Amino acid sequence: MPSSKIERNLLNNNNLVILKFIRHYFLKLYYLRFNSSIKKICRELNRTYSFSKKEFLNYKKNQINNINYLKLPIITKKIKKKHKKNKIKVALTSFHYSMDLIGLRNLKEIIIPELKKKKIFSFFEFYLFMNFDKKIPNFLKELLNEENVIKKSFLENSLDNMDLLLYPSNYGVGVRTKILHAFSKKCLVCTTYQSKNGIPELKNNYNCIITRDVKSLTNSIIDLVLNKKYNIDVITKNAYSFIKTKHNYKSISKKLLS
Repeated sequence: MPSSKIERNLLNNNNLVILKFIRHYFLKLYYLRFNSSIKKICRELNRTYSFSKKEFLNYKKNQINNINYLKLPIITKKIKKKHKKNKIKVALTSFHYSMDLIGLRNLKEIIIPELKKKKIFSFFEFYLFMNFDKKIPNFLKELLNEENVIKKSFLENSLDNMDLLLYPSNYGVGVRTKILHAFSKKCLVCTTYQSKNGIPELKNNYNCIITRDVKSLTNSIIDLVLNKKYNIDVITKNAYSFIKTKHNYKSISKKLLS
């Protein structure tokens, strides 16, 4: 990788100011691409970092001390969301559909049937931002045949026009970059408590909508539409502020280089 070669050459230079500036610049490039690995950037520093607080604490518990905790940096930009739309645009994101099979099955078997039961399925458009193979499971074929389910390729600006990021997980996970990315886009996040394993700061009706299971999450989405129970503007504002203050790449890269 050219940047790594340049950086190795710079390591032989005694000008630490220039070196730190270059490293800071390369870190910014990595974070813009939402790369969760910084090993190539800080290999010469002889440090290992974890973006997961739970993982970090487990290492410490097992007396593994050559690891440090670092929040995952996210780029924030000024965003003005427009909510004057005919339908609520809901996003599910993954690099490949196989990485979110449980979430897709939850959408097909739990969420959509409940929305249809309440006669509000037509209020939504579900965008599946992920790559699909030519051969896919039958349940997924049925899901894609739904009138309001749309298949799309994921781009950096995919969430710019989305109202809601849906992440219905049934199992414990690490840091979900998709949630932090949605926060940075002022996109309302609806998820389950399993996501708190990676992002313990998630708080229901404060910076997201988070429930104990997918069934409860579906009921919360129904309340969101029918009962106007949640103040979306306040929740997304809190989430954006959390990213801007706690996951700011400038302050995090300074900590990395200190």
